[in-house]
Amino acid sequence: MIKKKKKSTRKIFVLDTSVIIFDPNCFYCFQDNDVVIPITVLEELDNMKKGTNDRNFSSRDAIRAIESIANDRSLLDWVPIRKGLGRMKVFNDMPGFDSVVAFEAGKNDHRILNAAKRTSELMSNNAQVILVTKDINMRIKARALGIFTEDYKTGMVKSSPEPKTVRDVLHVKDESVIDSLFKDGSVPAPELSDDCMPNSYFIVKSGSKSALAKYNKKSNSLVHVQKNNVCGIVPRNNEQIFAIDALLDDNIKLVTLDGVAGTGKTLLMLASAIFVRKKYSQIYIIKPIIQIGGADSVGYIPGTIEDKQSPYMLSFIDALNFIKSQAGKNKNGNMYDDMIKNNKIVMTMLNFIRGRSFSNIYIILDEAQNCTTHEIKTLITRAGNDCKIILAGDIDQVDNAALDKSSNGFTYVINKFSGQEIYAHIHFEKCERSELSAIAGKIL
Repeated sequence: MIKKKKKSTRKIFVLDTSVIIFDPNCFYCFQDNDVVIPITVLEELDNMKKGTNDRNFSSRDAIRAIESIANDRSLLDWVPIRKGLGRMKVFNDMPGFDSVVAFEAGKNDHRILNAAKRTSELMSNNAQVILVTKDINMRIKARALGIFTEDYKTGMVKSSPEPKTVRDVLHVKDESVIDSLFKDGSVPAPELSDDCMPNSYFIVKSGSKSALAKYNKKSNSLVHVQKNNVCGIVPRNNEQIFAIDALLDDNIKLVTLDGVAGTGKTLLMLASAIFVRKKYSQIYIIKPIIQIGGADSVGYIPGTIEDKQSPYMLSFIDALNFIKSQAGKNKNGNMYDDMIKNNKIVMTMLNFIRGRSFSNIYIILDEAQNCTTHEIKTLITRAGNDCKIILAGDIDQVDNAALDKSSNGFTYVINKFSGQEIYAHIHFEKCERSELSAIAGKIL
């Protein structure tokens, strides 16, 4: 007798506002399971729909998605989301629901918890009810009430990226390989591991000799990496030499630079972009803005858009001033002021790139670890012909309360693009800012 497979328990996911803001199209990501939206979530989306920050855009996108699914039907009843997917409905609060939860009555988070608990009580015989939220504290409260809960996992990588460091040493027996690298610029690649990625960087050693090289998968060769001086900036270690090589390579369209503060990411990105300025119509420097307390803090800063965003761009302004000081020795300092004046260098916030299409632009996105997967995708998919995109950040320093080391867009890109021939990743470890900065980074 053939045993029938036990049918898996149907699930109902109750969505918190944080999930919908994180991914406005999350309703389509729960396979054939059902989705419940507490009416409190709709109220919060309504309160956030006006404005120009990412939260406002996400609110409007989510509202449009819900309207499209409803298609003029009542959401008090189950409505099919899409063919092959589950159903969706709105949970409408009823009098007395605040008494379900032991926490402070009337608070929106607690009303959402109420909705999840009440849904669980109503559906306990037919389905498992799970509250999905990006809010860690709400998950703790939910568990205190016996509510099943989990983080929103779409866009979350299973593990953090394995950092590629310059300590990847490739030993070869024949010293002539090193000589050929210097003389010919490239050599056939020796036997490498099957998981060796395109544009992997190595210190090639043989006896007392060594050379720096990059793996070209298309030609299955090692290419000699030279120490390049860009705009007066001289790399101080192998990590920086490899980074400049990737930043200047026309065949590498996407570069990610990961490392702690003081490793030189900002300076190298900007110097390399200026070095190849004649190949591109503009250099775009972009930063995500993390709002404090959910308020549009940028909007309250007085002045023009440039005045509002200048405090967030100080790291690049400092880097540019340092490059100018180096160039000033060669009487080229005025060129950089002219580049900003003539919009050759444009500094802007991530909020302002929506609706844009980029062509022939060198794009730098700093603090990429504070971007969602949706924001990173929005930027990269807008890259037209002859664009180069640089993402920089520190996956251990996520400031966005809705993200963590595994769910931010920077980590997501590093994992998803691994193995692509137009991509390179450099992990920085050595701090070059100062001895004090290096020691502080290790012990504090």
